[in-house]
Amino acid sequence: MSDALLGNQFIKRAAPYAKHPDVKGGFYFDLETMEPLINTPGFVEALKDFVKAKDLYPGGGQHFSFPEVIRSFGHGEAVFSDSWDDPFIQAMEQGNPLRNKVAAALSPGSRKVWNRRRKVGHIRGSQLCSYIVYGWTSAVARSSRHKDAAFDFLGFFGNRENHTSDLLTGRFGINPFRVLI
Repeated sequence: MSDALLGNQFIKRAAPYAKHPDVKGGFYFDLETMEPLINTPGFVEALKDFVKAKDLYPGGGQHFSFPEVIRSFGHGEAVFSDSWDDPFIQAMEQGNPLRNKVAAALSPGSRKVWNRRRKVGHIRGSQLCSYIVYGWTSAVARSSRHKDAAFDFLGFFGNRENHTSDLLTGRFGINPFRVLI
């Protein structure tokens, strides 16, 4: 687990425990009181997961950089990698002995989801709670001389059809989420 990504991975793990479908607004803070939610049962449960999982890291894994996390899975040193598709792509490269022997899946969900409004912690079934905490983003600088053109381009590039096409092109053709789009 990369030091650079550990906080993001923690939040991503906490989301299925802490984002109850019946509670709208606020994840890091209660929007009415601005009380931090980091010490609520959902976040605490995620921390327990992290404490248990640290013994499963490859040797030195808690200090891996992002590229080392990718290589660790791509070379078969780590059994699991919770990341974007980069580790999976590396494992599927031509000539890699892992090619076609690994799979990609959504991040794990939870059957225990904390409802902070009702102070209860279970729901029926399980909750897969997609929560992307890092990744690529786009913006138009305030100082840009071509704000309208830049905004138009981002709107064109970000529309569903173009986004789907981009995910399925080239190396991204093995993106595990292509069937969900």
